[in-house]
Amino acid sequence: ARSGSRPSSGQRSRSRVDDVGAWGTGILEDDEVLDVVGAFFHAYDQGATPEEASAKVRERARPGPTPRPQDTRFWLGLAHAQWECRALAPETLAAVEHIVRSGVEKDRGWETGWPARQEALTTFLGALKTPKAKARRRQPAKLVTPPFPVGSCLAFPSRPGRWGTAVVLATSGDDRPVEHASTLLAFTSAEGAKPPTARDVAAASTSP
Repeated sequence: ARSGSRPSSGQRSRSRVDDVGAWGTGILEDDEVLDVVGAFFHAYDQGATPEEASAKVRERARPGPTPRPQDTRFWLGLAHAQWECRALAPETLAAVEHIVRSGVEKDRGWETGWPARQEALTTFLGALKTPKAKARRRQPAKLVTPPFPVGSCLAFPSRPGRWGTAVVLATSGDDRPVEHASTLLAFTSAEGAKPPTARDVAAASTSP
């Protein structure tokens, strides 16, 4: 691997795997791996050091001292995240080496996809041994404001020629900017050929 290149996730193969969440033989073609990477980067982007981010994801996953079949995704995700931040810990690299050399992942039901998975693991390990040229930049969270404040009456096309209504009951952050905006609506019985008025909504019944 060239210095600064991203560790290869290996071949893209759609071989069936018994584990729910694994959708390919590539290292990053796995929901468990991506969850670890995402949790690490979330902590890192909020100001945690790579060591602190690693501790956070380890506390949640609680892996064994020697990678067990159920721990392999954790170590692969942690290795990728640490490598991206130029902070690959010796114990993490050792865990990936154990995974590759022991064949412990074979017990996770790769069936005919095992040769491709082996190749992906070997390629990934080789790439990890070449430090990244530059550490990943922190990416500050983008804050968004819920589109409608609490108490808003909304009208929307419910079906051809008819309008339905809803009331905003709550928003994430109490209408303040947040990282992930969400809105709780209560739909009302007020509807018509034209958008109902606020008075119509006030007289209507609601349902969540």
